[in-house]
Amino acid sequence: MIIALIAMSVYSTFIGAAKAKTFFNSPLMMVFWIVSFLCCIISFSFIAKTTKSTSISMIFIASILIFAGWFWASKTGHHTQRLIFKNNKYQSGIMLLYQDQVDNVYALNNYDKFTKLPFHVKLEQLTIDYYESEPNSLPMTKEFFADIHIIKDKKIAHSKTIEANKPLHYGGYYFIQSDSGQKQDIPYIILNITSDSGIGLTFGGYIFLCIGLFWQLWFKVLIKAGHRR
Repeated sequence: MIIALIAMSVYSTFIGAAKAKTFFNSPLMMVFWIVSFLCCIISFSFIAKTTKSTSISMIFIASILIFAGWFWASKTGHHTQRLIFKNNKYQSGIMLLYQDQVDNVYALNNYDKFTKLPFHVKLEQLTIDYYESEPNSLPMTKEFFADIHIIKDKKIAHSKTIEANKPLHYGGYYFIQSDSGQKQDIPYIILNITSDSGIGLTFGGYIFLCIGLFWQLWFKVLIKAGHRR
C-alpha cells in the first residue's frame, strides 16, 4: 500500500495539479482508499488482540484517522456530508466580489453549478500596491490586501484583511485571495473558497503517528537502556 502511494505521488507530479486532483478523486482511487481504510481497521483489530504495544496501536489509529480525514475532505466525502447533514457544503469553489458588494453565492470549480454559503461575505475595501514603473508604462501589481467582513444574521460576525498566504477561515471554509483588479473603476477580488472538512482528522492522525513512532523507535529504547544501567 505504501509503495502504491509513493508511485501515485510520483505519477501526480508529472501530470499537473488539475489532472492530479481529478485522478485522486476518481472512482478507482475511491475504491483504493476505502479498501486501504478497511485494511487498517482489520489490522488494528488483529494487533489489538495479539499485542499490548501502545505505540503500535497509536500508529494504526493514526492511519485510520488519516484515511478518514482524506475521505471526509474528498468530493465523495462532501457528497456524504450533504446526504447525512442535509447541508450545502462543497469541496471548493470561486467567488467574485466587487467593493462594497455583499454576497453568498459562489461557483463550483467547473462553473457548471452555483451554490450558497450559510453566511454572506462583503468586500469592504481593496488596496493594491504596485512596483515602481517607468513613466507612461503600465504598473505591475506587487501585492493586494482585501478587507473582508463575514455577515451573519445581519451583523458582522468576523473581519480580516487577507493577503497572499494569509487566508480568512470562518464557518468551515477558507477564503483565499486568487486575483484582483478593477472593472469600470470598481475594484474587485476573486476568492478561492475551500472546505476545511477532514483537516482536524488528518492533523490528529499525524499527531498520533508522530507520538507512536517516537514511542516505538526512541522512547522504548531509552527506557530499556536506562533499565540496563
